[in-house]
Amino acid sequence: MANRNNNLNATDKAIPEPLIKRKALLENSFHQFGDDLIGRAERSGVEIGPHLRHLNQIAVLCAGASMVMRIVGANDVVDDNYDEKDPDSEPPLSRYAVGVLTNMVSEICEMIGDGICVAANKLSAKVPE
Repeated sequence: MANRNNNLNATDKAIPEPLIKRKALLENSFHQFGDDLIGRAERSGVEIGPHLRHLNQIAVLCAGASMVMRIVGANDVVDDNYDEKDPDSEPPLSRYAVGVLTNMVSEICEMIGDGICVAANKLSAKVPE
C-alpha cells in the first residue's frame, strides 16, 4: 500500500515513476542502431535517404514473408476440409512445400537482419565519434 500511496500523492504535473522497472531479457539485445549512434547521426546531419530506401525494401520483404506464413498457417484448415471425392476441393500443400516456404521466410528474416547490421555499420562509419 505504501508504494501505491506514493504514486497517488504525486502532484498533478509530475509523472509518477513506475514502481518496478522491469525489462524483458531480450528487450535491448537486438538493437543494431544504438542510442549513441542515433544521437551522433542526428547531430552530424547524415543523409537519411539510403536508410529510408532500405526500410522500404524491408517493408516489402516483410509483407511477402507475412503472406507466405499466412498460406502456411491456413494449410491446416485446407487439409481439414479437403475431400478427395469432391473435385472442387483444393488439396493441401505437401509437407515438403510447407518446409520450403518456411525456410524461404527464414532466409528472408536472415537477409533483413544482415541488411540492418550492414546499414548500422555503414552509418557508424559515417558519423564522427
